[in-house]
Amino acid sequence: MKQIGCLKFWLPAFVVMALAFTSCNKDQDDWMDDLQPGSYIAVGTVQQADNGQFYFVEDDSTTIFPKNFQALSDTLVGKRVWFEFYRYLDAKAEPGYDMTAYLFNFGNYVLTKPYFVVETEAQNDSIGNDPAIVNVAWITGKYLHVVASYMGTGNEPHYINLVKNEYNSEATDDGKIHLEFRHNDRDEVYMQRFVSVSSFDISDYFPTDGESVTLYVTYRPDAYSTRSFEVTLN
Repeated sequence: MKQIGCLKFWLPAFVVMALAFTSCNKDQDDWMDDLQPGSYIAVGTVQQADNGQFYFVEDDSTTIFPKNFQALSDTLVGKRVWFEFYRYLDAKAEPGYDMTAYLFNFGNYVLTKPYFVVETEAQNDSIGNDPAIVNVAWITGKYLHVVASYMGTGNEPHYINLVKNEYNSEATDDGKIHLEFRHNDRDEVYMQRFVSVSSFDISDYFPTDGESVTLYVTYRPDAYSTRSFEVTLN
């Protein structure tokens, strides 16, 4: 789970629904006094309780009850989803869950895969290095979650990968693990913006000696520059 304030973005076709409420102004509706300040984004697995209620389980086993969003399909049980939400105050929370949420965005698909090691020129070329903007990234459990936006037509699936580049990267002695967030747009024309939510299994990089490790991840927001972000593994 990542606190994001009022992050909003255009949602692509794989979204089940964009929930009607998206305002960050809570003064107009008295019922919103039941909610805590600030908004969050999370990735979780859909589960269904014995009483039929749907809930989400994050990768660190945190349970989240979506109080305003129970119209889910049984086919989503066991599937990874992403959602943006406000947290209810403890006094208004559903018993039996770690937190209770008011959802305002929901997506029914999360790309889940391990990171990829590039060792040859052919691999480096095929994996692509087209522009993509990282909107937010965070760690839950053993996964690095990345919300990224890119341009395309929507006719072809784009390839998204987290890469350990052992073929074409400069050696560093800064003590950080250097990775690359890579995008292959399949040569699509830049017509509209899409958003992807990905979870990369980085369990190999978690320290076992009690020390922390920093991942330094680079990406290309456009054709002319490189940016980076860092996350700490404990």
